[in-house]
Amino acid sequence: MGKREKNMENRIYHVYEAIGEDYNKIQDIRTLGFHRAVKLRLAHEIAGGQPEKVLEICCGTGGLSFALARLNHNVWIDAVDFSDEMIRSANAKKRKDGFRKVVFYKENAKHLSFPNDAYDCVMCAFGLLQTDDPLKILAEAKRVLKPNGKLYLLEESVCEDRYIKMFTGFYENSVAPALNELFTGKGFESRWVSKTGKKPQSKERMAKILKQMGFRNISYRSQAGGLAAVHRAVK
Repeated sequence: MGKREKNMENRIYHVYEAIGEDYNKIQDIRTLGFHRAVKLRLAHEIAGGQPEKVLEICCGTGGLSFALARLNHNVWIDAVDFSDEMIRSANAKKRKDGFRKVVFYKENAKHLSFPNDAYDCVMCAFGLLQTDDPLKILAEAKRVLKPNGKLYLLEESVCEDRYIKMFTGFYENSVAPALNELFTGKGFESRWVSKTGKKPQSKERMAKILKQMGFRNISYRSQAGGLAAVHRAVK
């Protein structure tokens, strides 16, 4: 890893360490709550496929894993994040609500410890583009997927409606940090959530990246007025 990439990784790590258990509050304010709704919709879609073993990468505080576990009581879910504070908060939630089949690991998604061909499904929600090397993470996701296993990515996307773009740009850069400073005391960290990692990709560009990584049967749909998108692909 080069010095620049290492510095980026360290910056992202420290931002999320500082956010800690306030992550969901910050995201609620930053996205006006839509992040919860689109995660729940994705969880319903994944549950409909009845996977037996699922991996969530860049899991944060585990929102998507918990949503899926509530819908499918038989699924086993491993979930990883490289932030100590994110994993601590996720485990606190697990202990409180008793999710026995959701297990959290502190791991860098670029270097997963899990074996090849281990999971029916790999999922990621608003995490891939907050990393310094999304392609390496996608390669690892593909490695641990079983043949014909499914990848689900929920990420912020390039919105084509210029009025929505204008509003969200102003809100995210000015209003949301002020509100987060008021309610969580972490306005600076809120601003940096949108600055770390990679810029949102168009749906077509993300689909092309997945194809170049060797995935097949790629499809996608817009979410939240085009501000986000779900991409599906098969190994």
